[in-house]
Amino acid sequence: MNFRKPGWGETWRVLACTLVLALTFIAMESAQTALFRAVLMGGWLSAAGPAGGDPDAELLKEAAKVASDSRAAMRRLPPAHRHAAMRLGYELGYASSYLGISSWSGASPSPMTRMMFEFRVDNAQRLAQALGLPTMQPLPVTNLRAFNELNQRFDRDEDGSAALVQRVLTPQHRHLYSLGLLVGAEAARVDFSRGGAALPPAHLIRRHATLAGIPPTLWQPMARPPATGEPPAAIVTRYLVAFGALENALALP
Repeated sequence: MNFRKPGWGETWRVLACTLVLALTFIAMESAQTALFRAVLMGGWLSAAGPAGGDPDAELLKEAAKVASDSRAAMRRLPPAHRHAAMRLGYELGYASSYLGISSWSGASPSPMTRMMFEFRVDNAQRLAQALGLPTMQPLPVTNLRAFNELNQRFDRDEDGSAALVQRVLTPQHRHLYSLGLLVGAEAARVDFSRGGAALPPAHLIRRHATLAGIPPTLWQPMARPPATGEPPAAIVTRYLVAFGALENALALP
């Protein structure tokens, strides 16, 4: 992940954005933190599983089916496509989140903001082409509600891009792509706020990572909300290291 910090001339925009994001997430923070604690205790999906069923077992059963449905095509596809699918989602998720955040900074997008957005979109187009996919664009984020619901919009595949990845590649690549969308959007929030507005969607990260065959040791650090008193700079570093570990694992043949 390539975190870029705004220059000193952008400090007031960062502070304004941090305030907006804090107000956006404050009502969600307690519930999200409680949910993550439930993840660690093994009960994170109790409300989402079938009545009387074991939600963890159901998720693992679904992951096994995804792996089975993907196996034949995975043998034919280059191993590097797994990393590329996740990174494609990351770039589009980052661009979607970053564009929405920067639009509320109190002024027209700065040259640095435009350059960051264009860099992410250009990377996404190169990755899409390498994967045999058509041009893909970030989700539009034009208001606070659209930003607040961004992770849910990714999860329900609002633009059909995840379904497209599945058709061209495999179901497992679809979930790698969806995982990338989620962690990319969170990376933009962490980056733009310099660690001051981190609140990852733990349950969605867990679901798509598990269905993509990613072990918990790789996805859990990116799903963990900030600890009480954790310095913002440490949050930035933690997310950077965690994403780097995921990329390295996916880059292996």
